[in-house]
Amino acid sequence: MCRFGSRDGVAAGMVLKSQNVDKSAPQVLVVDLDGTLLRSDMLLESFWSAFGRDWRTLFRSAAALRNGRAALKRYLATNSVVEPETLPYAQSVLDYIDAWRNQRGGGNACNRQ
Repeated sequence: MCRFGSRDGVAAGMVLKSQNVDKSAPQVLVVDLDGTLLRSDMLLESFWSAFGRDWRTLFRSAAALRNGRAALKRYLATNSVVEPETLPYAQSVLDYIDAWRNQRGGGNACNRQ
């Protein structure tokens, strides 16, 4: 298992080893989104996307937030269109993912296009 921690916009990899690893089991790489794979936060990206579509998003987001963070995220998810190709990806993490895939002979169902 590998964990990334973000420091000054640079992701650093740290390998965590387990004593009881089943070598025959498929390996999975899990990568955190906010602050690791992305040099941003999806909540902010969603807010700015929704705000760009409707200036009232500022007030509607504040109203949704009164019902909790989950309500705000629900509101933004239904009122924003975030284009994945415009997000600020951390190149060092993308390079690590590519190297991990190449080392294991391929990818999985979630391959980048």
